[in-house]
Parts: sequence; C-alpha cells; structure tokens
Amino acid sequence: MTGRGGEPAPRGLDPFGPTGRWGGRRRGGGHRDPALAEALADARDAPDGEARSAELERIAAHADATGDDRSAVEARFALIEGYLLHGERWRLVEPVRRCLAAVDRRPDLLPGPDAALLLRYQRYAVEALLGSPRVGLDQARAMLDDLAARAAARSPVPPDAGDAADPAGGTASGGAAPAGATGHGGALADVTGHGRAPADATGDGRAGGSGGDAAVVAELRCRIADHLGDEPAARRWFDRWSAVGAGPAGGCPGCAPARRADLLAGWGDHRAALDALADAPAGTGDCTEQPERALAAGLLPWLRVGESERAAEAHVRAYRRHRREQAAFPYLAAHLRWCALGGHPARGLDVLAEQLPRLDRPHDDLSAMEFAAAGALVCALAVEAGLGGRTVHRPGYGDRPAADLDVATLGATLLGLATTLAGSFDARNGTGHQSGRIASWLAERPLVAPVPLPPDDAPDDDPGDPADDGPPADGEPRPLSVEMITAALDRRGDHYAVDADGTVVGRWGEALIQFRRAGERGEILRARAVASRRLPADRLAEAYAFCNAWNHDRLLPKAYVHDLGGELVLAGDVSTDLAHGVAPAQLTVLLDAAVDTGVAYADAVAELP
Repeated sequence: MTGRGGEPAPRGLDPFGPTGRWGGRRRGGGHRDPALAEALADARDAPDGEARSAELERIAAHADATGDDRSAVEARFALIEGYLLHGERWRLVEPVRRCLAAVDRRPDLLPGPDAALLLRYQRYAVEALLGSPRVGLDQARAMLDDLAARAAARSPVPPDAGDAADPAGGTASGGAAPAGATGHGGALADVTGHGRAPADATGDGRAGGSGGDAAVVAELRCRIADHLGDEPAARRWFDRWSAVGAGPAGGCPGCAPARRADLLAGWGDHRAALDALADAPAGTGDCTEQPERALAAGLLPWLRVGESERAAEAHVRAYRRHRREQAAFPYLAAHLRWCALGGHPARGLDVLAEQLPRLDRPHDDLSAMEFAAAGALVCALAVEAGLGGRTVHRPGYGDRPAADLDVATLGATLLGLATTLAGSFDARNGTGHQSGRIASWLAERPLVAPVPLPPDDAPDDDPGDPADDGPPADGEPRPLSVEMITAALDRRGDHYAVDADGTVVGRWGEALIQFRRAGERGEILRARAVASRRLPADRLAEAYAFCNAWNHDRLLPKAYVHDLGGELVLAGDVSTDLAHGVAPAQLTVLLDAAVDTGVAYADAVAELP
C-alpha cells in the first residue's frame, strides 16, 4: 500500500516492541503472518527510493521480532535487489548476513536457485569493500572468511601446509573449521557475525573448497590484497584463482579474463594482460558485456606494447557502447586514460564533457575516483596542448548550480574529488596505496604519437577478430532492453504504452500487465499482472485462500493480494533472470508465457463468486 506522493504508507512497525497490526508474542520460525506478507507485497510495489527501503527494513525487523523467517528473508532479498539496482552495494553486508543466518536456521526457506543467488549476493557484499570506503575492512573480511568456510564445507580439500595468512584473508592460525561450517542437512553454514573465522576451513590460508568455490574465494582475496597494495599476496591468490574454474557465485565467466587483465595491467604486466584476454575460454560467447568489456581492458596494454592502431580501434568500438550504458560507467576511466596517453586530448575533452553528468550518480566510489582522476589527467594534458581556452558545461545537481568551466578549473575540481576519495579509501585501509595509484596516473604523459581514429560510424568490427556479418541473429542472446520488449510485442500485434521510467503497460482481456527491467544492470525481466476485478475488503481471508491455492497448483504467476483499504487488488508476478542475455525468439516465448498465465490468473479472479 502506498501513501500520498507514492511513498509506502507507515505500518507502525517497531523492531523494539509489539506495536501496530502485528503486535503479539514471538512465534515459531514456521509461522507466516498474512498481514506481514501483505505489507511486504505493498512495499515491493512501492516506487524505488529511500522510503521503500525504509519500509522493507521495518518489515524485516518486525519479521525478526515475531519469528517470521520467511518474510524477513523475502524483505531483505527485495532490499538487496534495490541496492544493486541503484548502485548501493555498500549497503549489502547486513541484509546478506542476516539472510545467511536465517537460511542456516531453516534450510527450507530458499530453493536451490535462490540459495545459489544468495551466495552470489554474498560475493557482491565482499566486493562492496573495493567499491566504497563505507564498508568496514573487518566486515568484508569476515564475510569473505565465511564464504571460504562454506566453500570448504561443500568441497573440503586437504591442508596445504606452509601457506601464510594474507592481508586479504583472515588469520592463519589453528586448523579447526569455524563453528557451523558444516551446516545441518545441507544448509548454508552459520553466520553469527561474532569473532573472526579463519581464512578457510583448514586455517592455513587456502582459498577453501575446490573448483568453482575456490576460484571465487581466491579471486576475492586477490582483489582485496591488490586494493590494499600488497602485490605479492595478490599474485599468490591470482595464481590460485587462475588454476580453477568459476562456480555459481563467481560472476560471469566471460568477464573473468578482463578482470585478470585489469590486475595484470595494474602490476605492469602488459603482455600478460593481453595474453589473458586472448586466452578467454570457449563457451563464454553468451556474455552480454563482451567484446566491449575486454576491449576496454586491453586499451592501455595495447598502447603500451606499441599496438596503437589496435588500441584506437578498440576505443572507438567499445566507447560506442559504453557511452550510453549506465552499468558501463566503471570503464570510462580507461577510455579517458587512453585519450590522454594516446595523444588525443581533444577527444578526451569531448568524452569528458559527454560523460561528466554521470559523475553525479556514479556506479560506486571507486569508479567515481578513477573517472575523476582520469578526467583530471585529460584536463592537464589539454592545457599543455593549448586547449585550456575550451569550456565544459557541468549541469547542476542538488544544491550545485550549472556552470561552464574552463579546462583548468574543471581539472582542479576533478583532482580534488579524486584525491578526497583516495584519501577516504586509504584511511579505511590503513595504507596509502590508492592515493599513490592516483598520483601515478596524474604523473603520466602521452606514450606515443597519436594515430588516426576510425570513424565512429564504422562497422562494429573487433580489432584482430573476424568482422561481424551484421546484427545478431534472432537466435543469439543480447542484453535485455525496452526496445526488445516492444519489438516482441509488435510482432505479436499487441497494443501497449511505455511509461517515462521504461515500464511497458498493456491490457489483455481481464489483465493489466506491466513489463519492466529490474536488477543491477536491468538484466531481470519482471512481468506483473493485475486482475481487473477487485474484491471488497471483508473478503480478505477468501482472497488469501485463492492466492494460496493458485500458488500451490500453478507455477506462474506468483499470486498475492493488495489491501487498498476499501478493496482488494489481486496481482501476480513473474521474474526471469537474463544476466547472460536473451535472444529475441526466447524473449517472445517469455512474453507469451507471461501474457497467457497473467490472463488465466485474471480470468480466475473474475470467476470468483
């Protein structure tokens, strides 16, 4: 239910006492409070923002107090999804920790796919350390230690004596596994949040587990050690990460070579970085980030090994996509640095002017720091090249008015932001590594004479690879977009409208159906069907019984009830994770299923007595 202005209406939830509609004694973990479930459905459908997050937090806290574990987990999953959607990974640690603890108590709370998704969220929570100084170092280490213990419990490995603890991991003393690491009945291991677990179940600093699980832990330990400036430890973990394949929590396997190349390039191993990109395993061609993600990772290595023309072609092709994709903001620093070091300061100013508004809503603090540092370098070199008279428009944001800044002033502003963020990271880390890294960037000068750029409207040819034959065929996956949804509906001959936020809305029989993109990168297709018929509020118990029966007997959609005060709205949801892309033909099948099941649901509501 929403109040005025689209914000969730307050429910009187008090995590410290039994007030409001759900007052009463704490019940067992198996109880599902219908009123709490109703409030959760209302909060899920509320507009994204702080008000929605606050309502979900109140619902989760009250569910904890009353022992409704299922509602608590579902509320926190909705919170996590919202944080990922809005680039707030730094807020993931606490909801992920509480979800893990709840699932350890009750393994039946999450089916297999959702349990794997929770492990992926655990990875994201650890990665948040790298993206923001607002995540405590001990918090992330404890979360990573727990992930390692879970990996070891699923795939135990013999001890590897002689390994020492690394800054990225936990302690290396003792050989006992942390309490709860074995779990119960296949449950996830317990996360109490108290004390520090060893780096892994063996206590010797190993990644823990084997295969994909070990790769996840080793990669995270490698990246944290690199973030802290401990290159020797990072290289040791890099070798372990490279030796095994990725698991379900390991992120996209198609992007792993690019992540390795970024690390190697940062250590000065430019040939090795290019080798990592060239050695991408087969079977990763369905990654929706490629090839542009890999091209961005290769920009500076190609430049530094003397392959200037290939770097120029890679920049033009990759930037053609990255210039417009919100999730590509972290790659813009590489494009700006290429412009600076490749002798194209004017091109760098053009990119900076085009992308500057995105700095006000960055992907995370790390990408903001790197964008600002790269932009400051572009400005400094532009002034040296006689371009200091140019002005760049910076739109207003918040209390800051819009302004036209000369290049030197803009460079000083960006430098101040970059050094401030680097100082925040270093204060949290207890090192000076990030400040030193930014200073080294700013001290660089062009490496080669500029080479001509291919035209921006050139075919999307991958440098060094066979040319594409044209746009992807209907059988080839691509990132989900609003245009793909509307094209599929056009092929069906349906009538629809598109809201300002990109939600596609149409009416099919007794059902009003909405299609929207959700998730961190808009990779989740969410279909919501709302039945035209509404029931009076005094039939709430009957509405709950109908939805329960539907959910028991039917796979799709997931049915629930909204209490609007005077009447009840019955709705259903279908969510499909398309992280690896979707072919137009596949999307048509998904939309057909969403429409058919949504109409069937609305017809069933209409037939109620």
